[in-house]
Amino acid sequence: MLVGNVYKEYVRCGTPGCRCNRGERHGPYFYLRSYENGRRRKRYIRKADVAQVKEQCEAYYRAREEVQSQQQLARTHKEIITNMTTTLRELAK
Repeated sequence: MLVGNVYKEYVRCGTPGCRCNRGERHGPYFYLRSYENGRRRKRYIRKADVAQVKEQCEAYYRAREEVQSQQQLARTHKEIITNMTTTLRELAK
């Protein structure tokens, strides 16, 4: 699994007389954008690897959503148990 997002970018090379100076940029080039140690990083991805990297990023986000769902479920269970305990204590009085 990879944390980040895949995006494509068209670039200018800066060579005088190149088509990119007239607005036709080079690309698309694919990159993985992520954060490492609080800094934003951009890593080039070969075209042959784009589909695999996208799948790994999507797998991370699916797993993260599953964990968040499980955490919410645990909070709900805790709240139910707390309410039941309170109710049982009141009935025992």
